[in-house]
Amino acid sequence: MLNIEIVWDAIHRVTKISRENMLSPSRRWPDVEARMLFMLFLSRRGETHEKISLFLGRKRCTITHSLHKAEDYYMMSKSFQEKYTKLKNLYEESQSVRLSQNRLP
Repeated sequence: MLNIEIVWDAIHRVTKISRENMLSPSRRWPDVEARMLFMLFLSRRGETHEKISLFLGRKRCTITHSLHKAEDYYMMSKSFQEKYTKLKNLYEESQSVRLSQNRLP
C-alpha cells in the first residue's frame, strides 16, 4: 500500500517545493515539475487518475493531460529522470525503515 505522506515528504526533499506550493495554481516551473513528479510516481505505483486528482486538487482530465507530458518529459530530460530516481529511492528507503520499525518489539 502506498503511503502518501512519505511521497509528499520525498517530493519535498527532492525538489525543495512545499506541499502548499504543489497544491497551489502556480505555473512556476519548479512547482509544475514537483507536481509532475508526484503524478508520475503515483501513476507508476498504480494509483488512478481520480485518486491523484483528489490528492492535488485538480480535475481528472488535467491529471491525464499532465501525465502524458510528464512521461514525455521523463524520456527527454536527464535532470527529470534523476529527480524521479531520487524520489523513488527515498520512498523505498523510507518504506523499508518504517516497516523495520514496526517489526521491533
